[in-house]
Amino acid sequence: MELRGKDIQDGQIVEPAIASELPERAIFEAAASRFFTEVNSVIFVMSEDHFQYRLDDIYNTRQNCSNSFLAIIYLVLALGERSEIYFKAASSLFDKSIEEGSEESVQVVMLMV
Repeated sequence: MELRGKDIQDGQIVEPAIASELPERAIFEAAASRFFTEVNSVIFVMSEDHFQYRLDDIYNTRQNCSNSFLAIIYLVLALGERSEIYFKAASSLFDKSIEEGSEESVQVVMLMV
């Protein structure tokens, strides 16, 4: 992992992630429901309202997002079908997520362990 040191600040997006290849919203909603019922209710990782707000923005506009948030999306999707594919996708964003140094970076680490 190549750190850019002085070039970035805490929480700054290192390089925007492309969120254009997400599954249909209904497929994602099933995985998100499972996540908030089975995982987040036991070990609080994130606010469901904030998560849904960010997700709505991405699904409605298909804009890029932080690597950390895209990794979170993939980790939530990993609770559903094609879990290995989504976990590998999240893992591929791990270094960039850590480099961003944001609250979402910590959430990625919490969800991967």
